[in-house]
Parts: sequence; structure tokens; C-alpha cells
Amino acid sequence: MERIDRIFNNEKFKNYIRVIEEKETDRIYCRHGLDHLLDVARLAYIFSLEDKADVTKELIYAAALLHDIGRADVDDEGIDHHKLSCRYAVDIIREAGFDKCEENEIIKAISLHNSSNKKKKGLSLYIYRADKLSRDCYNCKAIDTCYWKPEEKNMNIEY
Repeated sequence: MERIDRIFNNEKFKNYIRVIEEKETDRIYCRHGLDHLLDVARLAYIFSLEDKADVTKELIYAAALLHDIGRADVDDEGIDHHKLSCRYAVDIIREAGFDKCEENEIIKAISLHNSSNKKKKGLSLYIYRADKLSRDCYNCKAIDTCYWKPEEKNMNIEY
């Protein structure tokens, strides 16, 4: 997964992760650092294997690693993080060596990762599901003040 290593070692990517970690230092809710991104990648990959899907591991990891980088909001624009993630991801995707078709698929998955659009499938669905299921709500100290609806909180192990 040479292209994933290029994302992981990309200076822009590393800077976005640093900024997110700094901004979330005192955050009591779920955080969006590298641990979360890797959890999403691993879960999404498992979902694709279970479905015997025609989605490459590289596309899954690329989308997962980049889906929340807009949370850095380096210019404090106040734009929704999924929109900023798409904007920030394009250069990183291209620098990593993905072609235009792959770029479009990754950007689509990033743009849909926080919407409950029922028409999601493939990569977009795997990233969406993994993002939600990567949260350990059952162990959260801030669960009582979290804005997630009770039925959205992960209180059981899904299998």
C-alpha cells in the first residue's frame, strides 16, 4: 500500500492531524485523531471483506485517513468538516498517485461520511458505517451531554 504510505507521510496530512489534536486537546467527546482514522479504516476494510466487495484496501484506507481532516479548519472558516475534508484531501490524493476515477470515489465517500443518505453503497457506505461504529459510547464519560440520539449511540458490540 505504497500510496497509503504517501498519504501517511504527506506533510499536509501530518499538519492537519497535528492541528486536529491541538484543537481537541480538551474535548470531552469523541476525538478525530489518527487512532480514530485507523479504526475507521480497519472497520471499513472488514465490512468490505464480509461483503466480498470490489473495493480495494487502498481506496478504503485513503478515504478513512482523509475523511475528518477538515476538522483542522486551519483558516477557521467554520465550514462543515466533511466539505473541508474534501477540499483538503484533493491535493493529498493526487500527490499520493491516485487517478481521477479513484479520486472521485474517495471524495464521494468523504463527502457522504456524515450523512444518513440511505442510497450509500460500497466505499461510501463502509466509511459511513465504520465512522459511526468506531465510537465507544458505552465507555464515554460525556455520554449524558452528547448530541447523538440514544439509538445512534454504540452501546453494544455489533456483529
